[in-house]
Amino acid sequence: MGTFAGFFYRQLTIKPKPLPQNVRLDGKTAIITGANAGGNPAIEVQIWELEHESFASIDAFGKRADTLDGLDIVILNAGVKYLDYVESKTGHEAHVQVKSWDGTCFCTPPKSSKLDGESGWSTSLVDN
Repeated sequence: MGTFAGFFYRQLTIKPKPLPQNVRLDGKTAIITGANAGGNPAIEVQIWELEHESFASIDAFGKRADTLDGLDIVILNAGVKYLDYVESKTGHEAHVQVKSWDGTCFCTPPKSSKLDGESGWSTSLVDN
């Protein structure tokens, strides 16, 4: 897990590599959870409510995502870090619910998804 000082150091010094020039994201639809800052003004952004400690909110979010015309990118980046045991509103351990359980809502692409192998994109599931 590292230390708070290590976390702070990484936040200030490690910068992501830019995308290669041949990668185009025009017209792509992405869902990113856990993002609370940043962004590019040239990108059209819609903000949907998602409370990671509420199964009803997770279910509603998943149903809304299912109405999209297509879904090209999903980055599940939500997380919490409590020093002590914390119970979620639903009575489960908060780390497990936020980090793992809400991600299972997106393990199956929406019905409208274009993940059919013809897009040239691959599907990967990575958990860190």
